[in-house]
Amino acid sequence: MNIRMLLPLIGLTFSASAALADEVAGLQTSIGLNAVSAYNWRGGEMSAGDPSIGASINLSKSGFFGTYALTTVNLGGAEYEHDLVAGYGTAFGDFSLSGGLVKVIFSGSRNGLSGSDLSFGEVFVAGAYKGLNAKLARNIDSASADISRLRNGDVYGELSYMYPFENGLSVGAEVGYYWYDKSGAGANAKDGVSQELAKLAYQVNKNLTLNANYQFGGKDASGTDWKQNDKFVVGMSYAF
Repeated sequence: MNIRMLLPLIGLTFSASAALADEVAGLQTSIGLNAVSAYNWRGGEMSAGDPSIGASINLSKSGFFGTYALTTVNLGGAEYEHDLVAGYGTAFGDFSLSGGLVKVIFSGSRNGLSGSDLSFGEVFVAGAYKGLNAKLARNIDSASADISRLRNGDVYGELSYMYPFENGLSVGAEVGYYWYDKSGAGANAKDGVSQELAKLAYQVNKNLTLNANYQFGGKDASGTDWKQNDKFVVGMSYAF
């Protein structure tokens, strides 16, 4: 993990967001930094159990939003994950609805493997009501590597709830389920629960949030339990 690779990004996001805010009336910008003891995505390991750090910048105006995020990973040959998100969201009282496109690009190489072979894209729709959140995503751009979760037609559904207390503490849970594409190499993939999480978050102040998740369930596309991921993952995020 090379933390120095993130430093130019952090400086760039500060300068870019300030310039854009000055030039475009009504444009809102936010910058985030985060670190976790291990990076798991939809139940599966993304950092081989190692710590991961990341940074992101989000731009929004009149309901439209765009995000770029960079995260360190250890997945196949990949060392870095680049997330590009574009979409639109609106709210009706306590209910909000959003949707858009996501392109996930992996870069780096190790042990003769190229991270770019894992890059994929998906379309999503999400809704939220107070502490309840639901999301449905469908892969529309297969990775070069023929792997379930990264194959065109794979669908992921997610449901979570967080209950906030007045002291900044929030507790909740999350469950994710995969419906896999059954064509070609995915013919034997087994639909099922990909992850089950117990979640705890504490907002220290308006910028800093600490969190701890425990993954106590979930299976891969072959139906094998992700037992190595049944553990606490702790992290922190800082928003500007």
